[in-house]
Amino acid sequence: MNLLEKNEKVDNMYRELNDDEIIYMVRENEDNVEILMEKYKPLVAKICNRYLKAGKSVGMEFDDLMQIGNIAIIDAIKFYKENQKTLFFTYVSKCVENNIKSELR
Repeated sequence: MNLLEKNEKVDNMYRELNDDEIIYMVRENEDNVEILMEKYKPLVAKICNRYLKAGKSVGMEFDDLMQIGNIAIIDAIKFYKENQKTLFFTYVSKCVENNIKSELR
């Protein structure tokens, strides 16, 4: 399977599933984390753009901030509790933003 076919497969999978289903899949098999990362890639990019100027002042490029954001997604999966009244989207947004801020200090 080439990279393009793999990306299309991931793209189709996450559109059909809600966040709780994807989180369950990731917790069962960590190989599925790419589905959630792909789904939240635009959100991470948006947050990274907000902090790009501050990042460049300490020698970080956009890709560095994206890596920090992706690590935050993995952490968010581990610590998110489905029975809370917070949506995963809100939780992961704050995790990404907080991790980037922490790295910029």
